[in-house]
Amino acid sequence: MLSQLLHLQDQDEVVAGLNIYSDASRAFDRAAVGVALILTTHGAMILSEQLASQEARHLGKALRSNREIGVASGILRNQRRFTRQEAFDVLRVASQNSNRKLADIAVEVADTGTLTIDQVSRDHHLPVGKVSAVRS
Repeated sequence: MLSQLLHLQDQDEVVAGLNIYSDASRAFDRAAVGVALILTTHGAMILSEQLASQEARHLGKALRSNREIGVASGILRNQRRFTRQEAFDVLRVASQNSNRKLADIAVEVADTGTLTIDQVSRDHHLPVGKVSAVRS
């Protein structure tokens, strides 16, 4: 058996291994060890690149969502004189009550300038007077 550990770029921990088996004794000479090392290195590079690309996509999506939430929060703060926390809480409650992603609610508010909340629970600690200002 010939085993090579797979390390990702900029990480010390082992994430996988390349294991090569043979029925023959002494099947793996120095050349085989070198080839296994090359294969492991290439595999680690490919996996590192894939993980970095995936993280970049997630960060880009999070940045876009954060921007939309900020715009929607600003609209609510301006229209209803909410604090930052109150505006975010109203968006969060709308998301929970409609079973939709908060970012999707924020896009709707940014596009339409309005927010509809069907029902608001007292558990959300929003000022009652300000919550009633949002269309029901």
